[in-house]
Amino acid sequence: MPLPTKALPAPSLTLLFFPQRDQEYVHFEHAEAVPFDPDATAFSAANAWYLADAALLAYWEPAEASARFARGGFIASEFFDNPKTSTECYVAANDRAANVTFRGTQINAIQDAVADADALRVGWDGEGRVHRGFLAALDAIWQPLDRHLHTLGVRTIWMTGHSLGAALATLAARRWIGGGGAVAGVYTVGSPRVGDGDFAAGFDRALSGHCFRYANGVDSVTDLPFAQWGYVHVGQERRFAHTNDGHPLLQGLDAPLVDHTPRRYATLVWNALAQSVEPIGGAGAKA
Repeated sequence: MPLPTKALPAPSLTLLFFPQRDQEYVHFEHAEAVPFDPDATAFSAANAWYLADAALLAYWEPAEASARFARGGFIASEFFDNPKTSTECYVAANDRAANVTFRGTQINAIQDAVADADALRVGWDGEGRVHRGFLAALDAIWQPLDRHLHTLGVRTIWMTGHSLGAALATLAARRWIGGGGAVAGVYTVGSPRVGDGDFAAGFDRALSGHCFRYANGVDSVTDLPFAQWGYVHVGQERRFAHTNDGHPLLQGLDAPLVDHTPRRYATLVWNALAQSVEPIGGAGAKA
């Protein structure tokens, strides 16, 4: 039986700025019909959907998020946070895989705004130079997260996030590999640029063919920080067309924000899976 597609949510600044207030969305709906593939070695539309749903779920509080991860088959979840930087991360695991999911920007968390805005490029423990605010946010939870990842044994590791969370997933994946770990896949939604050309080149070598970066329409966050500042995107871009359905928030200056909404990303990734149709741009298209 064909998988059902889902309607895009109406443009909503609440869904953009406070995703966790959504009372309608069912995370990992139809998971029984679409299993996560812990051994995938190339792009997996099913895994992309799980990770897009996880990136959305990262905005929820731990007790509720844990129950929803379990609905998707990831029955053990750990929560890592640092209130000083507002960094939050879930590691949700089953006996074969673990999804490392970073929460994106919270509109009411000044620390997130500081991290996003601190775009000076600095050296770090990998190649090239990276966004100072993103690096500080990751450093704030790295030690306990790193210790936990070392306890996961033979499970394959997958990383994801939306917005700021996508940037942290990108940095975390490169750092984990640099320390001798392995990452089976990085699937991000609405990611900003994270580092310079040397960082991007090193990341793409380390994650060759295993990083997929979703961009939706005119999502303005995916154009930041500006390329003119020396920032370069990583991975393989998979871009959805802007949905122009006549709603005023999709016609004017709000459209770049609406296209950044994490639930819209999760819905679009699900529909691409359900329809078995490649997003516009296809695998391998680079930003």
